[in-house]
Amino acid sequence: MKAGDKVICIDAVGMPMLKEDKIYTVLAFSPRNAPQNPDGIKLVETKPPLNFDGFRIDRFRKIDTDWADELLKGIQEEELVNVC
Repeated sequence: MKAGDKVICIDAVGMPMLKEDKIYTVLAFSPRNAPQNPDGIKLVETKPPLNFDGFRIDRFRKIDTDWADELLKGIQEEELVNVC
């Protein structure tokens, strides 16, 4: 995941700042080099403490919008061809 990606919360247990099924925007990715401690992400919509290094990445699923972007691009290109 990278900054700007949209994610949906799938596990908010023990995290009052999160709500399951809510969509968030990734602010930053926080890699953690320990198998028992998954990588983290910081979110635009939350106000965590200053020393907070991010929510566990496994609490979220990335929302794939690439297919919609490709569809819109194809429609726009088709409209341009039909106009000319």
